[in-house]
Amino acid sequence: MEAGDDDVQFNVSASNPADKDITVGLDITLTEPVSASTDAALIFGSSPPDGAKSIVLPAGDTQVRYDIGTNAIGDDASRGKAEAELTAGADYTVSSSDSSASVDVTDSDPTSLDITFTPSGAAVAEAGGRKTISITLGRGLVAPEVLAVPLAISGTAVLGTDYTLAAPDTLPAGVTYANLGTAPTITFTGGATPSSAEATLALVATSDVLDEPNETISIALPAASATGGTKLDNGFELGTATASLSITDDDATPVVSIAGPVSALTEGDTGAYTISIDGEAQADLTINLTV
Repeated sequence: MEAGDDDVQFNVSASNPADKDITVGLDITLTEPVSASTDAALIFGSSPPDGAKSIVLPAGDTQVRYDIGTNAIGDDASRGKAEAELTAGADYTVSSSDSSASVDVTDSDPTSLDITFTPSGAAVAEAGGRKTISITLGRGLVAPEVLAVPLAISGTAVLGTDYTLAAPDTLPAGVTYANLGTAPTITFTGGATPSSAEATLALVATSDVLDEPNETISIALPAASATGGTKLDNGFELGTATASLSITDDDATPVVSIAGPVSALTEGDTGAYTISIDGEAQADLTINLTV
Protein backbone atom coordinates (compact mmCIF):
# COMPACT_ATOMS: atom_id res chain seq x y z
CA MET A 1 0.00 0.00 0.00
CA GLU A 2 1.07 3.60 -0.55
CA ALA A 3 1.50 6.09 2.30
CA GLY A 4 -1.38 8.55 2.58
CA ASP A 5 -3.68 6.68 0.20
CA ASP A 6 -5.08 4.09 2.60
CA ASP A 7 -4.97 2.95 6.19
CA VAL A 8 -2.94 -0.09 7.14
CA GLN A 9 -5.56 -2.74 7.82
CA PHE A 10 -5.13 -5.85 9.96
CA ASN A 11 -7.96 -8.40 10.13
CA VAL A 12 -8.25 -10.23 13.43
CA SER A 13 -10.21 -13.46 13.00
CA ALA A 14 -11.57 -16.10 15.35
CA SER A 15 -12.19 -19.74 14.47
CA ASN A 16 -15.73 -19.50 15.84
CA PRO A 17 -17.96 -16.81 17.35
CA ALA A 18 -18.06 -16.20 21.10
CA ASP A 19 -21.15 -15.52 23.20
CA LYS A 20 -19.60 -12.31 24.58
CA ASP A 21 -17.33 -9.48 23.55
CA ILE A 22 -13.66 -10.52 23.57
CA THR A 23 -10.82 -8.05 24.05
CA VAL A 24 -7.90 -9.14 21.86
CA GLY A 25 -4.37 -7.92 22.63
CA LEU A 26 -2.03 -6.70 19.89
CA ASP A 27 1.62 -5.67 19.88
CA ILE A 28 2.13 -3.05 17.10
CA THR A 29 5.59 -2.28 15.68
CA LEU A 30 5.96 0.59 13.21
CA THR A 31 9.08 1.29 11.16
CA GLU A 32 9.43 4.78 9.71
CA PRO A 33 11.16 5.16 6.31
CA VAL A 34 14.46 6.86 5.52
CA SER A 35 13.55 10.13 3.81
CA ALA A 36 15.44 12.51 1.53
CA SER A 37 14.35 15.35 3.79
CA THR A 38 15.20 15.43 7.48
CA ASP A 39 12.10 17.47 8.26
CA ALA A 40 9.63 15.34 6.33
CA ALA A 41 6.41 14.40 8.12
CA LEU A 42 6.37 10.86 9.53
CA ILE A 43 4.09 8.42 7.71
CA PHE A 44 2.65 7.18 11.02
CA GLY A 45 2.45 10.64 12.60
CA SER A 46 4.35 12.38 15.37
CA SER A 47 2.68 10.15 17.99
CA PRO A 48 2.70 6.73 16.31
CA PRO A 49 0.14 4.18 17.55
CA ASP A 50 2.65 1.47 18.32
CA GLY A 51 3.23 -0.74 21.34
CA ALA A 52 0.61 -2.72 23.29
CA LYS A 53 -2.89 -2.22 21.88
CA SER A 54 -6.24 -3.99 22.03
CA ILE A 55 -9.38 -4.36 19.95
CA VAL A 56 -12.80 -5.76 20.81
CA LEU A 57 -14.22 -8.67 18.83
CA PRO A 58 -18.01 -8.31 19.28
CA ALA A 59 -20.07 -11.24 20.51
CA GLY A 60 -21.25 -13.42 17.64
CA ASP A 61 -18.64 -12.11 15.18
CA THR A 62 -15.58 -13.95 13.87
CA GLN A 63 -13.64 -10.98 12.46
CA VAL A 64 -12.76 -7.43 13.36
CA ARG A 65 -10.44 -4.98 11.61
CA TYR A 66 -7.68 -2.92 13.24
CA ASP A 67 -6.70 0.18 11.22
CA ILE A 68 -3.57 2.34 11.38
CA GLY A 69 -3.63 5.66 9.52
CA THR A 70 -0.75 6.86 7.33
CA ASN A 71 0.41 10.25 6.05
CA ALA A 72 1.71 11.11 2.57
CA ILE A 73 5.30 12.33 3.04
CA GLY A 74 5.58 14.30 -0.20
CA ASP A 75 9.27 13.41 -0.50
CA ASP A 76 11.35 10.46 -1.63
CA ALA A 77 11.61 7.82 1.08
CA SER A 78 12.25 4.14 1.60
CA ARG A 79 9.41 1.81 2.54
CA GLY A 80 7.83 1.99 5.95
CA LYS A 81 6.43 -1.06 7.67
CA ALA A 82 3.63 -1.91 10.09
CA GLU A 83 3.67 -5.19 12.03
CA ALA A 84 0.98 -6.59 14.33
CA GLU A 85 1.38 -9.59 16.63
CA LEU A 86 -1.37 -11.19 18.69
CA THR A 87 -0.69 -11.38 22.43
CA ALA A 88 -2.13 -13.92 24.84
CA GLY A 89 -5.51 -13.31 26.50
CA ALA A 90 -7.80 -15.06 28.99
CA ASP A 91 -10.70 -15.60 26.55
CA TYR A 92 -8.84 -16.93 23.50
CA THR A 93 -5.87 -18.97 22.32
CA VAL A 94 -3.38 -17.42 19.84
CA SER A 95 -2.97 -19.37 16.60
CA SER A 96 0.36 -21.15 16.30
CA SER A 97 0.56 -20.47 12.55
CA ASP A 98 -1.14 -17.08 12.07
CA SER A 99 -0.08 -15.05 15.08
CA SER A 100 1.37 -12.04 13.25
CA ALA A 101 1.13 -10.03 10.03
CA SER A 102 3.01 -7.16 8.39
CA VAL A 103 2.33 -4.56 5.69
CA ASP A 104 4.88 -2.59 3.64
CA VAL A 105 4.00 1.09 3.14
CA THR A 106 5.42 2.21 -0.22
CA ASP A 107 6.51 5.61 -1.50
CA SER A 108 5.32 7.40 -4.65
CA ASP A 109 8.35 9.67 -5.19
CA PRO A 110 11.39 8.69 -7.29
CA THR A 111 14.91 8.84 -5.86
CA SER A 112 17.03 11.61 -7.42
CA LEU A 113 20.37 10.84 -9.10
CA ASP A 114 23.04 13.38 -10.12
CA ILE A 115 26.61 13.43 -11.48
CA THR A 116 29.12 16.28 -11.08
CA PHE A 117 32.84 17.04 -11.46
CA THR A 118 34.85 18.84 -8.78
CA PRO A 119 36.64 21.15 -8.66
CA SER A 120 34.48 23.13 -11.06
CA GLY A 121 35.81 23.99 -14.49
CA ALA A 122 35.53 22.40 -17.90
CA ALA A 123 39.16 21.37 -18.42
CA VAL A 124 42.07 19.52 -16.80
CA ALA A 125 45.74 19.60 -17.69
CA GLU A 126 47.20 16.62 -19.48
CA ALA A 127 50.08 16.44 -16.99
CA GLY A 128 48.63 15.47 -13.62
CA GLY A 129 45.16 16.85 -14.31
CA ARG A 130 42.64 15.48 -11.82
CA LYS A 131 38.88 15.67 -11.19
CA THR A 132 36.60 14.02 -8.65
CA ILE A 133 33.42 12.55 -10.12
CA SER A 134 30.50 12.45 -7.67
CA ILE A 135 27.43 10.28 -8.24
CA THR A 136 24.85 11.39 -5.71
CA LEU A 137 21.50 9.97 -4.60
CA GLY A 138 18.81 12.03 -2.95
CA ARG A 139 19.13 9.77 0.11
CA GLY A 140 20.92 6.69 1.34
CA LEU A 141 19.30 3.32 0.57
CA VAL A 142 18.16 0.78 3.15
CA ALA A 143 17.65 -2.97 2.79
CA PRO A 144 16.37 -4.39 0.51
CA GLU A 145 16.89 -1.40 -1.83
CA VAL A 146 19.59 -1.67 -4.52
CA LEU A 147 20.46 0.67 -7.40
CA ALA A 148 23.12 -0.15 -10.02
CA VAL A 149 24.37 2.90 -11.95
CA PRO A 150 26.21 2.06 -15.20
CA LEU A 151 28.13 5.03 -16.58
CA ALA A 152 28.07 5.71 -20.33
CA ILE A 153 31.44 7.14 -21.41
CA SER A 154 32.03 8.96 -24.70
CA GLY A 155 34.31 11.62 -26.21
CA THR A 156 37.61 11.70 -28.07
CA ALA A 157 39.69 10.80 -25.01
CA VAL A 158 40.10 7.06 -24.47
CA LEU A 159 39.57 5.53 -21.02
CA GLY A 160 42.71 3.64 -20.01
CA THR A 161 44.89 5.52 -22.51
CA ASP A 162 44.23 9.22 -22.03
CA TYR A 163 42.85 9.02 -18.49
CA THR A 164 42.05 6.55 -15.71
CA LEU A 165 39.21 6.13 -13.21
CA ALA A 166 39.81 4.89 -9.66
CA ALA A 167 37.67 4.20 -6.60
CA PRO A 168 38.60 5.86 -3.29
CA ASP A 169 40.88 3.96 -0.92
CA THR A 170 38.06 3.77 1.62
CA LEU A 171 34.83 2.73 -0.05
CA PRO A 172 31.62 4.53 0.96
CA ALA A 173 29.20 2.46 3.02
CA GLY A 174 27.11 0.16 0.85
CA VAL A 175 28.83 1.17 -2.41
CA THR A 176 30.68 -1.16 -4.79
CA TYR A 177 32.63 -0.37 -7.99
CA ALA A 178 33.04 -2.60 -11.07
CA ASN A 179 34.79 -2.46 -14.46
CA LEU A 180 36.44 0.91 -13.89
CA GLY A 181 38.86 0.34 -16.78
CA THR A 182 36.21 -0.44 -19.39
CA ALA A 183 32.51 0.06 -18.58
CA PRO A 184 32.18 1.46 -15.05
CA THR A 185 29.21 0.54 -12.87
CA ILE A 186 28.58 1.83 -9.36
CA THR A 187 26.09 -0.02 -7.16
CA PHE A 188 24.39 1.33 -4.05
CA THR A 189 23.09 -1.39 -1.70
CA GLY A 190 21.01 -0.63 1.36
CA GLY A 191 21.65 -2.33 4.67
CA ALA A 192 20.28 -2.25 8.19
CA THR A 193 21.59 1.32 8.26
CA PRO A 194 21.40 3.58 5.20
CA SER A 195 24.10 3.35 2.54
CA SER A 196 26.13 6.37 1.61
CA ALA A 197 24.21 8.72 -0.67
CA GLU A 198 27.39 9.60 -2.60
CA ALA A 199 30.00 7.61 -4.51
CA THR A 200 33.15 9.23 -5.88
CA LEU A 201 35.67 8.38 -8.58
CA ALA A 202 39.08 9.93 -9.21
CA LEU A 203 39.64 10.88 -12.86
CA VAL A 204 43.36 11.40 -13.60
CA ALA A 205 44.66 12.49 -17.01
CA THR A 206 47.56 10.53 -18.52
CA SER A 207 50.50 12.58 -19.83
CA ASP A 208 52.11 11.75 -23.18
CA VAL A 209 54.56 13.41 -25.59
CA LEU A 210 52.19 13.68 -28.53
CA ASP A 211 51.13 17.02 -29.92
CA GLU A 212 47.39 16.55 -30.36
CA PRO A 213 44.10 18.44 -30.15
CA ASN A 214 42.46 18.85 -26.76
CA GLU A 215 40.46 15.69 -25.99
CA THR A 216 36.93 15.49 -24.63
CA ILE A 217 35.30 13.29 -21.98
CA SER A 218 31.57 12.89 -21.36
CA ILE A 219 30.18 10.68 -18.61
CA ALA A 220 26.41 10.12 -18.55
CA LEU A 221 24.02 8.48 -16.11
CA PRO A 222 21.49 5.91 -17.32
CA ALA A 223 18.07 7.11 -18.45
CA ALA A 224 15.55 7.82 -15.70
CA SER A 225 13.31 4.85 -14.94
CA ALA A 226 10.14 4.52 -12.85
CA THR A 227 11.00 0.85 -12.37
CA GLY A 228 14.79 1.17 -11.94
CA GLY A 229 16.49 -0.44 -8.99
CA THR A 230 15.39 -3.16 -6.59
CA LYS A 231 12.58 -2.30 -4.12
CA LEU A 232 13.11 1.35 -5.06
CA ASP A 233 9.52 2.52 -5.21
CA ASN A 234 8.86 4.60 -8.36
CA GLY A 235 12.48 4.15 -9.49
CA PHE A 236 14.80 7.14 -9.95
CA GLU A 237 14.85 10.50 -11.68
CA LEU A 238 17.79 12.52 -13.00
CA GLY A 239 19.01 15.92 -11.92
CA THR A 240 22.34 16.61 -13.65
CA ALA A 241 22.53 13.68 -16.05
CA THR A 242 25.89 14.29 -17.80
CA ALA A 243 29.27 15.69 -16.79
CA SER A 244 31.73 16.80 -19.49
CA LEU A 245 35.25 18.18 -19.62
CA SER A 246 38.33 18.33 -21.85
CA ILE A 247 41.96 17.34 -21.39
CA THR A 248 44.19 20.25 -22.42
CA ASP A 249 47.18 19.13 -24.48
CA ASP A 250 50.50 20.46 -23.17
CA ASP A 251 52.88 19.23 -25.90
CA ALA A 252 54.57 21.76 -28.19
CA THR A 253 54.01 21.85 -31.92
CA PRO A 254 56.70 19.69 -33.62
CA VAL A 255 59.84 21.43 -34.84
CA VAL A 256 60.45 20.52 -38.52
CA SER A 257 63.97 20.37 -40.01
CA ILE A 258 65.35 19.52 -43.43
CA ALA A 259 68.74 18.14 -44.44
CA GLY A 260 70.06 18.12 -48.04
CA PRO A 261 72.55 15.97 -49.95
CA VAL A 262 75.90 15.55 -48.21
CA SER A 263 77.83 16.48 -51.39
CA ALA A 264 77.42 18.38 -54.63
CA LEU A 265 75.28 16.82 -57.32
CA THR A 266 76.26 16.09 -60.88
CA GLU A 267 73.89 17.25 -63.55
CA GLY A 268 71.23 14.55 -64.02
CA ASP A 269 71.55 13.15 -60.49
CA THR A 270 68.67 13.17 -57.98
CA GLY A 271 69.08 15.06 -54.74
CA ALA A 272 67.59 13.43 -51.62
CA TYR A 273 66.35 15.66 -48.81
CA THR A 274 65.37 14.32 -45.39
CA ILE A 275 62.57 16.06 -43.49
CA SER A 276 62.35 15.35 -39.75
CA ILE A 277 60.33 16.41 -36.72
CA ASP A 278 61.57 16.37 -33.16
CA GLY A 279 58.74 14.22 -31.81
CA GLU A 280 55.97 11.88 -32.83
CA ALA A 281 53.04 13.18 -34.84
CA GLN A 282 49.60 12.20 -33.54
CA ALA A 283 48.12 12.42 -37.05
CA ASP A 284 49.28 12.89 -40.62
CA LEU A 285 51.32 16.10 -40.80
CA THR A 286 51.35 18.23 -43.95
CA ILE A 287 54.66 20.11 -44.42
CA ASN A 288 54.94 22.92 -46.95
CA LEU A 289 58.13 23.24 -49.06
CA THR A 290 59.45 25.92 -51.39
CA VAL A 291 61.85 24.75 -54.11
